[in-house]
Amino acid sequence: AFVPPMVTAAPGDTIRWVWESGVHTVTSGTPCTPDGLYFDAPMTRFNETAEFVVPDGVSQIPYFCIPHCGVGMSGVINVEQPPVEFMITLDGFQENEPVDTPATGSGTATFDPNSNELSWNIEFQGLTANETAAHFHGPGLPCQNVGTQITLPTGSPKIGAQVLTAQQAED
Repeated sequence: AFVPPMVTAAPGDTIRWVWESGVHTVTSGTPCTPDGLYFDAPMTRFNETAEFVVPDGVSQIPYFCIPHCGVGMSGVINVEQPPVEFMITLDGFQENEPVDTPATGSGTATFDPNSNELSWNIEFQGLTANETAAHFHGPGLPCQNVGTQITLPTGSPKIGAQVLTAQQAED
């Protein structure tokens, strides 16, 4: 068995397998189906270790032992994904129909794909009337009205976080 059978690593981390006994392989792919993408290392008393540097741009790498693929000797490397940063600009030109206003604002939002959490820090100033709504919309093209996904409290600054549904994270 691979111990532990599931590991989580970041891109650039090195995974090391250490042979204990028998004749084995560490082969990327699903059990009994090598994918030829990442590694295929023999593990014997002559090849006691195998190492692999986790690449960018992949979320999961399954692997198995060729001689023992039919009995479930397999594992998975879960690859941590880097957070996605968004810059937020608030002004009248962001409205769908643009408006002329002295109000401005800015902020950031960060999406962590490992936890599906979206966090934000937004400030604004210069409103000429009371704030009536603040929210994040779903996916859409620029200047297109789309549905509200996350409603924010009124006031500045707006600092918070929410775990997104699987569909929201995908969008």
